[in-house]
Amino acid sequence: MMLRSIHLAKVFLRMFARDRQALFVNLFVPITVMTILVLLSQDRDPIEISVANQSGSEIAAEFVKSLDENPIFSVVEGEAEALKKQVLDGDATLVLVIPAQFDDPDNATELVVLSTQPR
Repeated sequence: MMLRSIHLAKVFLRMFARDRQALFVNLFVPITVMTILVLLSQDRDPIEISVANQSGSEIAAEFVKSLDENPIFSVVEGEAEALKKQVLDGDATLVLVIPAQFDDPDNATELVVLSTQPR
């Protein structure tokens, strides 16, 4: 049974390799579309993320630093209540609240994300 499947796969691959139109559509068109999309998306403004770091831990500081170093994001740090008010007023799009127990492996920790965008 296994040899039949392998033989059948070889036959289909040979047929596919002989069909130049199928090769073009399945290989070159996706590569061309991806290239065009990458070139069009390079000049985007960074996404502004407001971060309230309530944890004084080194891990949380490294997390915020890694967000800030990423060219996709523009990080604004502040206090949780002030940033929450900015989201409610529509002045901020996204707020990430890092809780005090962020680095505590014994307690289940979750990040609080506030956004004006519907999920």
